Amino acid sequence: MGSGTRTIIASPTARRSAVPCERLTRSEFIRHTNHTKSLVGREMARSGTSFTRVELGVGGRDVEVRIYYPEGDAADLGSLIWLHGGGFRHGSLDMIESDLVAREVSTISGHAVICVDYALASEAARYPTQLVELKHVRRWVFDHGREYGLDPQQVRIGGASAGGNLAAALTLALRAEESRPVGLALVYPVLDWDLPQDPQLAAQIPPRTLISARSLGAMFEAYTGTDLNHIPIGAVPGRSAALSALPSTLIITAELDAVRTSGRRLATSLAELRVPHVLTEIPGALHGFLDEQDSVGFHAAVDEIARWLVTEAELCKKN
Repeated sequence: MGSGTRTIIASPTARRSAVPCERLTRSEFIRHTNHTKSLVGREMARSGTSFTRVELGVGGRDVEVRIYYPEGDAADLGSLIWLHGGGFRHGSLDMIESDLVAREVSTISGHAVICVDYALASEAARYPTQLVELKHVRRWVFDHGREYGLDPQQVRIGGASAGGNLAAALTLALRAEESRPVGLALVYPVLDWDLPQDPQLAAQIPPRTLISARSLGAMFEAYTGTDLNHIPIGAVPGRSAALSALPSTLIITAELDAVRTSGRRLATSLAELRVPHVLTEIPGALHGFLDEQDSVGFHAAVDEIARWLVTEAELCKKN
């Protein structure tokens, strides 16, 4: 299992069988929603999806990794490394955006979902600490994934909000590596600090979920430990000159979100670069909706992530 690795089985059953999803083309994936399967999967997730906890020593810190499994014994599972949000400074593996999303996506899609307790930004953990840890985790999955029932090649990376930033930055950083991910899933990603402000949109957003230009800038300054004029380009994946190297990408934005432009801009760039991608904006949804199970958009986004995983896996098999 590799040096510096400890494994803890978090439930008596290591794996459970997947709820099968339809095999869909990309166009069908965009047009349809399979409510029956997602509801069945949701009930199973509530009954207690199992996970295995692994601790990896990286840079003097134990990084907790949770691997959530679908039902049934299976080998060589495709997986999604999923990163929670929280403005780089907050969040944990127990928040809904991490734990429940992982359980439901795993159950519905039949994929393993790997959540990482990356270092939260502080004076002791500035950029690129988080990316160093995440690179280590991806390499560990590549080297040891089969010991945990994972296909080391069929790994996709995703995240929400600041986690989406980390997912995109990690994917770009690994673009020339043998461990590069084969897909990227972003939900209301924050890929840049310099976004246009729309007063009319802001007036429709509850203060608790409104991300102002000031708070957005403060978020990136806390993450990098520098002022906005000196933010490293690696911390701003939306400005990368290597976007053409991104794999097939799913982008989900919220209609009532001041940073929705971040995901929209990426979709526009990918379209110009002819990178396969899907952009979905959820009407009436607010930033952070994946951290509230009953929010507008939670179940639709979970369904879409799961279906995207299934669709992309089938396309990879054909190719």
